[in-house]
Amino acid sequence: MADNTTAYLLLKAALGRATVPTDVERLMRARIEQAIGGLKRAGLDLDENDPADCGLIAAYAEWLYTRRHVEDPKPRSLVDEIHSRQISKATSAAAEEAAP
Repeated sequence: MADNTTAYLLLKAALGRATVPTDVERLMRARIEQAIGGLKRAGLDLDENDPADCGLIAAYAEWLYTRRHVEDPKPRSLVDEIHSRQISKATSAAAEEAAP
């Protein structure tokens, strides 16, 4: 994902930050890249133009950003969304293979 501006703006909004210092912006953008990597490793295909994908990336990045000092598990809503997308992808792939 080359342009993560939407995910960055969603992350700022989720954290209640209208403006951030440059060093904090770098950290937030790094968390976005980390989230993208984690979602791709989970087998998800991401589209930077899809608002749902940007929202998922921002939610994952928010969890990474806010848990940087503690070891909290992912929120249930985030886990459920990732699993739902994995199942959807697997079901679509199986349906395509079964189609004549």
